Amino acid sequence: MKASKKRIIIRSFAIICFILFSSGSVFSQDTAEQMIFVFFNPDSASNNPIDATNALQTFCNYLNKKEGWNLRAFYFKKQKDLEKFLETHTVMFGILSQIFIVENSEKYNLERLCNPVRNGKTTYRKVIVVKKDNNYKDLEDLRGKKLAATSLGSENMAFYNKVVFRGEIDIRDHFSEIVTVDSASSAIMAVVYKEVDAAAVTHSKFTILQDLNPRVKSQLASIFTSAETPISPLVYFKDNVSPDVVEKVSNQLLSMHNHPLGRNVLLAFQTEAWEKCKREDFLETERILKGYTDTAQSKKISEAVTSTQDSSKPPKPVAEKKPLFQRFQVYQTDDGQKLVFNVWLNTQNRASQISETKLAYSLNKKTSVEQTMTTSGDHQFTISIALPHRESSSEVKEVNYAVKSGDTLGKIATRFLGSPKKYNVIALYNQLKDPNVIYIGQKLRIKSGETQVTEVLYYVTARFANGDEEKSQEKTKFIM
Repeated sequence: MKASKKRIIIRSFAIICFILFSSGSVFSQDTAEQMIFVFFNPDSASNNPIDATNALQTFCNYLNKKEGWNLRAFYFKKQKDLEKFLETHTVMFGILSQIFIVENSEKYNLERLCNPVRNGKTTYRKVIVVKKDNNYKDLEDLRGKKLAATSLGSENMAFYNKVVFRGEIDIRDHFSEIVTVDSASSAIMAVVYKEVDAAAVTHSKFTILQDLNPRVKSQLASIFTSAETPISPLVYFKDNVSPDVVEKVSNQLLSMHNHPLGRNVLLAFQTEAWEKCKREDFLETERILKGYTDTAQSKKISEAVTSTQDSSKPPKPVAEKKPLFQRFQVYQTDDGQKLVFNVWLNTQNRASQISETKLAYSLNKKTSVEQTMTTSGDHQFTISIALPHRESSSEVKEVNYAVKSGDTLGKIATRFLGSPKKYNVIALYNQLKDPNVIYIGQKLRIKSGETQVTEVLYYVTARFANGDEEKSQEKTKFIM
């Protein structure tokens, strides 16, 4: 009986300590002024606000311990709930969806501070995954079909339509049904088991599941890839927080991956590290969401038009000229033998007047080759080119490696690939934004054996019936 009472007392003490830790009072925060931190993501897979709040509070508690603050977390899945909260509370920091930041940056005087790093990148891409035997080739083939995706709230529809699908489709009307699932893995497996026709998931999640599940790798393929999109950043409300607090938060975030407790906090967010935000990383997303081409260019056009008009008359609206090349897609076929190029032309920019579209490309900076692209008749042009043939090697294998203290890509390349000069192979294979920046605990996929980097330089030229030409330059790299 005494032993049982002792266990109860110890357990009760542990629970009390946990509660105190969660509330932050062990960090002398009982007298500190409360600072509010919000998290809003309508596409979050979590439908349990308690779980999401606890995860964010763990993040806040790390900052509380380091600085003696009293940061408290609040989670929102609906934009109207967040806006109602902002009306009655003074919020200092938040992790907010891209579309909310763009639409409300001036209203709430928001400023981006740091970006989370995942898979070595601060951006992600969405892909549309289908079963290979269904012979779906593009988004039009999925009209009237069923799509699986993580939580698609009404607030997130605009983001999918404008950013992910670049205005090619309206997701609300294009699919007969959108099935909401709890994770990307569930969405992908719904396609495998033919519960839906397609799934919208991040490229990294699809790649990981392909590696883990042979059935996914053999049966599924992606037919659409979105542009690179910045992961939702951490922002601060400039009117509500002092510059010295902003600087302290920034310093703690940028060094978080160097501390054992910090790495555990990052793990809860499926994040490897934090990186300082760069304004230029968000310009393309803002341009798409706001529907303008370039702020400086728009201002110059507006000023030029105003100066030539009669000041007594209201200025006429300037028609926006959309770029001819709406979207590019380049991918390597599953057998690794070909590269497929797709280009979509803007239907509002003389696309119907184009007489010919050609692709000029070079592999590893060798002689450029030009070939005519074929059209599907809906302003989409495509072509596939053969890659240099390489004999398959039984020695080729892939390993997963966790970065350790003192590691550099050069040292890792020496260990697995035999030469520090092959660091770029690892960097490209893992899509690292900066090969000089890796983090302890970061997982790297390393393919050893007959592996090489192929650099593909290309541009597309559209020729109009009247003889005019328009050219677009693109560049990408592939691992073979």
